Amino acid sequence: MIAAILRSPESPVAAGLRLHGRPEQSAKQLIDCEQKPSLCLLSHGYCGGLVMFKNIAVAALILLSINSLHAETLPKQSYLPLELAQKAVNAALKKCSDDGFNVSVAIVDRSGVLLSQSRHPMAGPHTIKSSFGKAFTSASVGEPSGKLASMIGEKPFLEGLRDMDERLVILGGGLPIVIDDVRVGGIGVGGAPGGHLDEACAKEGLNLLQRTAN
Repeated sequence: MIAAILRSPESPVAAGLRLHGRPEQSAKQLIDCEQKPSLCLLSHGYCGGLVMFKNIAVAALILLSINSLHAETLPKQSYLPLELAQKAVNAALKKCSDDGFNVSVAIVDRSGVLLSQSRHPMAGPHTIKSSFGKAFTSASVGEPSGKLASMIGEKPFLEGLRDMDERLVILGGGLPIVIDDVRVGGIGVGGAPGGHLDEACAKEGLNLLQRTAN
């Protein structure tokens, strides 16, 4: 009924009267119903419900419009699930352990927030910070942390990058996590005797993520 009233070229009340089988109501009664619904309900006994129908229909249309607007503007973003991050950390930790290195491994999300971290019981306490810093650096700049270190070595004027954020650790061992051309985080390893060895372990964790995604 509400849809029929809204589609009608007549006023809502007139359309409602017709649908209720009362097209013969006088013009004065119709005006009363349009302008004074409470008076109409008392004197004629039928229009209050129609006006209420009209108000409900208008409110429903407003709510539908608001919901539609919200649905169109909400962004969609890829993210790295915690469960996968933990598996990648374990894979990198195992790789270094198998190679005889006691390390810490960290994974951060696209915003540099820690998702998962694990430390070998024999790894130095400093490796907790270094693994996080390498992961943070790679997630932030979108490049391996070792590549950034090489760039600074070749171009000393970039040395100021080290002071941009205290969380940056510009040493080898960090890799950006890119899935389907979208950067979703970074992985960092600290504790092996050389950045290239840390990076090899980080690569093991990254490979697991990419295999799972594909």
